[in-house]
Amino acid sequence: MRTLGETGRVVKKAAKWKLLLRLPAQEWFLMSDKKERMRAFAATFSDSGRWDPRYWGYFITFNQGRYFEAHDVLEDLWLECRKQRLDTFYKALIQLAGVFVHLQKQRLRPARALMDLSQGYLRAHGTMVEGLSLGPVHALLDQWRVRIAGLESLDFHRYPPPRLLMPEQGVDV
Repeated sequence: MRTLGETGRVVKKAAKWKLLLRLPAQEWFLMSDKKERMRAFAATFSDSGRWDPRYWGYFITFNQGRYFEAHDVLEDLWLECRKQRLDTFYKALIQLAGVFVHLQKQRLRPARALMDLSQGYLRAHGTMVEGLSLGPVHALLDQWRVRIAGLESLDFHRYPPPRLLMPEQGVDV
């Protein structure tokens, strides 16, 4: 187990996630790895219904403009599902969050590359997967691709923040 003063890196990461999880300092530092932190973070999404809280939490944090956290919380689920049916679907959503992390940081070239990768993986899943209609996701990627075409820099906050529709509870997977 790690303790409060063990490493500066743990303290730095812990400060960010402690705020998100609203845990007492002592309890936070007993969490020894990222997997434990992500599970605790996902547990805060108690309204996930039939969906895994990490999947549901991805949409909540993405729609709050917290793209890095969206990436992290879904990555925990993706690591469990690698080489299974939803592997590339979760990977595409993780890359989608990465697009907006890069756009916020004015890194248009990596954002463009992730757009292409994400959309390529999504196309393999048809029009609906895990309660999510993929048409609006493709439209969002297309809209931002056009928006940044030919640009060297971007005032990201000039535009309305990207939003994803929440997965539907009653839709078959």
